[in-house]
Formats: sequence, C-alpha cells, structure tokens
Amino acid sequence: MTLQTLLEPLEINHMTLKNRIMFPPMTTGYEARDGSITEQSINFYKRVAEGGASYIVLGDVTPVHTISPHAQARQR
Repeated sequence: MTLQTLLEPLEINHMTLKNRIMFPPMTTGYEARDGSITEQSINFYKRVAEGGASYIVLGDVTPVHTISPHAQARQR
C-alpha cells in the first residue's frame, strides 16, 4: 500500500470514509469511574478526527452500567 492509497477514500457498503486511516481502541484514562465518556474524552477524540483519522474506535467506555475491567471502576 502506498501513501497515495492510504489517503484515498474507502467505500464500505453505503458508507464512504475520506481515507483509510483508522484510530484503534485504546485506554486513554479519560473515561469516568463508571466507564462513561467524559468531556475530556470527547475533546481527545475530536482532536484525533481533526488530525485526519476517518475511522475511530472508542476504547474503555461503557454505554450501560456493568462491571468494568477498568482499574478505576473497580476502586468503588
């Protein structure tokens, strides 16, 4: 894959990504103790998107109340 290919749009079903740059899920430490996303998390992912990644996978957030593997969530 060349740099030119990396920057070309990619169509998946009915979705078109502006390039082929993917930001993988990772632990940022910005999530709340209960696993929910925080303003700091939102700002972090906004910066990643502004930097050019067209596909971002969130890491360490929980949409529902559950037992989280995150160390901070276990400290209750």
